Amino acid sequence: MAEAAAQAAAAPPPDAETDVPPPLDYLRRIARLIDLSQRYPWTARQYGYEGDAIVRMHLARDGRVLSATLLRSSGHAVLDAEALDVVRRIGRFPPFPGHYRPAIGEFDIDQPIGFRHYRN
Repeated sequence: MAEAAAQAAAAPPPDAETDVPPPLDYLRRIARLIDLSQRYPWTARQYGYEGDAIVRMHLARDGRVLSATLLRSSGHAVLDAEALDVVRRIGRFPPFPGHYRPAIGEFDIDQPIGFRHYRN
């Protein structure tokens, strides 16, 4: 009995995969959808604002956006607002791959969202 308890204590917990990042191809799909959907705010263009925000997206396994939180500011409120808004507008990303942590129903992804104004 004591031996079984010792083995159970030594075994990794069932969610030991928490440090395993989502598959890179999935993260690329997320970034691509955001790039295609984001809008560069007019006032930011007008004043030449640029920056990178990081948004924590809390997603359901089926890809639904459950919440979006600003983790790091771009330095401009108007860009930060668009970084959050683009995630909310999309509303649903592709479902998580079935092989990735199949027992977990919700995930957090810290997504960088960049804003660059290129002048020609």
